[in-house]
Amino acid sequence: MIGAGRKRAELVRIRESVKKKLLWGAIIHAILLWAALALGYNSYKEFMREFEPLTRAVRDSIKATFPWAVLIFSSLYFIFSIRRKIGGFFLTTWQYLYITIFYAILLNLIFFSKGRDILIPINLSIVYFVILLLPGIVLTRYVNNIENLIKEKPSVPFIIAFSVPFIIAFMALLVICAFLLVFKAEKVAEQIANIAYFLLVTGVGIEVYRIIKYGEHDTGDDEQ
Repeated sequence: MIGAGRKRAELVRIRESVKKKLLWGAIIHAILLWAALALGYNSYKEFMREFEPLTRAVRDSIKATFPWAVLIFSSLYFIFSIRRKIGGFFLTTWQYLYITIFYAILLNLIFFSKGRDILIPINLSIVYFVILLLPGIVLTRYVNNIENLIKEKPSVPFIIAFSVPFIIAFMALLVICAFLLVFKAEKVAEQIANIAYFLLVTGVGIEVYRIIKYGEHDTGDDEQ
């Protein structure tokens, strides 16, 4: 009876953990998607400013698509996460590929009748979203290594395992800056560049800290 009670309690704990990770994963992706939608909107607005400035009605129409886009992607994220029995915030590379394809098809089908001024920023936002997701995709490839690191060396701070995603995020944001400069959105590109350099400094700082504090210890373990 005691053993059965413990197993039941463990199952409840696992389910609660999965629900929390699923919820936080959806929130993280919604924030990234909203940022991508804002970037797509600003890029298109800056590009059109020199040709045919967007009217207030058009700008409002573009912004009105944001909640729908987030809702569609969140629904796909929940579906794929549940099928995978999610164990973390991020999905696999193949799952992101499928989700992005379905997401792009659904958005274009739903907003096709709205015309160019809606479709272009939406599709731009998909490109930005993929770029913003790159650190998360890279992170999923490091999850097992991170867990092993914590198990083997509990004294090592968890944060030192995350230097790579910071640096990948820096490179991804630089790519976004390049896109923005093509669309002549210098102000937005400058703000993103500042964030990118902050991420680079953070990532490099974490890596330097790891090398200084744990480098010799790691070498000693390898020699043994």
